[in-house]
Amino acid sequence: MKRGSKGFTLIELLVVIAIIAILAAILFPVFLRVRESGRQSVCQNNVKTLLQACILYENDYSKILPGSMGGWTNMSVLWCAKVDPYLKQLKKASTTGDFDMGGVFVCPSRYPSRNRTYPQDPISGTLVRTYGYNYYYLGGDPNNPSNPGYHSLSEVVKPTKTIRLLESWRFDSSGSNSAWGLFTMGCGSMMCYPPSTSVCRPDYVWPPGWHSGKSVVGWFDGHVTSAELPPPEPPGAPHTPNPYVGILVKSLSGAVDPYFRLAPPKP
Repeated sequence: MKRGSKGFTLIELLVVIAIIAILAAILFPVFLRVRESGRQSVCQNNVKTLLQACILYENDYSKILPGSMGGWTNMSVLWCAKVDPYLKQLKKASTTGDFDMGGVFVCPSRYPSRNRTYPQDPISGTLVRTYGYNYYYLGGDPNNPSNPGYHSLSEVVKPTKTIRLLESWRFDSSGSNSAWGLFTMGCGSMMCYPPSTSVCRPDYVWPPGWHSGKSVVGWFDGHVTSAELPPPEPPGAPHTPNPYVGILVKSLSGAVDPYFRLAPPKP
């Protein structure tokens, strides 16, 4: 008795393989976008949680902002250590007061940077600093009210238009302690610098745009948004003629750093 069926021909197999390849080419970018969208949601939730912790701190400390720049000896004086009692996310990295960043302090889309001297080693946990605090305007020493950097809640005239936290990363490549020189993809920053400073540059400290070109912004009143800004400029990247746009615009009505400053005029 003859068999009435036969196997696929070579042409039929090639057609099937081609169809699978076309479908994969179409769907793979979609899967990547979906994954990145999920990571962005996690990042936004991280920043929202950090903002809530800042508010809790201010409620407990007579409306004083959780910033201290009156002598930076270690990470214990920084905003992250001030708000961590409400979060329990930091792990002590040494006896000197430094911490490994983790949990809500880290964006899931951050660069997987490594030590250039020891490429098998990831970047130190103390340098995985993905959210920068607006220290330039909100900093100060809560234990020293005479310090000109000391600030309280009442000084923030427009909380909905004042940045508290912003995704930040270091891309600088010059100098003995350059981030790009020491690490394969740079390192993090605990501060987001306003555009009037010399440090706020696409080739120094800049929003990294980890989320399809967008960076997460945490505002003083507690709400969270995303901002699409010109891309950072690590070594070899193309240069943007005027990167200071959007939330990083340098001045408004003659006043510098409109989205960072406390006093009017504000946007």
